[in-house]
Amino acid sequence: TLDSIVCEGGFLTVRWIKSNESAWISHLMSVRHDAVVAGDGKSATVSASAAAEPSNDFATALPGENGLSLRYHDLASRYGMAIRIDQPQAPPVPAVLPGQTANAPSSAPPSWVAMPIQVTANFDPVEVAAVLDYPGLRFTKIVYALKAGAIQYQFTGVQYVRPL
Repeated sequence: TLDSIVCEGGFLTVRWIKSNESAWISHLMSVRHDAVVAGDGKSATVSASAAAEPSNDFATALPGENGLSLRYHDLASRYGMAIRIDQPQAPPVPAVLPGQTANAPSSAPPSWVAMPIQVTANFDPVEVAAVLDYPGLRFTKIVYALKAGAIQYQFTGVQYVRPL
């Protein structure tokens, strides 16, 4: 039985679990020769490269942080999605390298902030991506799972915005 599909880090990983004790591992192996069966024989996975071409589009005009949560709340209510967008993450404090003094001037702060975002939807993931398409939105992980018998897709990523 298909258990999950995860697309992350340039790989697509599909996982199956045995639906009952009489399910045949040999059947899955005859269909998917590249399947890796767990030691207990209760699950199997197949991974394949799903790397996308890197984007060199650094000229994207980023939206402002103002009003962003309203946009996502509106999409959530119109399309029946659960959307969580967190406050921007503070940039890490730069480490002092050997030979530098602790009060050395740091480089200018970036002109953007990253807001972690998570979206859960129960319709076609290509349509979900089209609905959510927005400048500065980058997904890093997509998970397919069955929850209480219903298909569910969970998108995890970052919304880059201009700070307030």
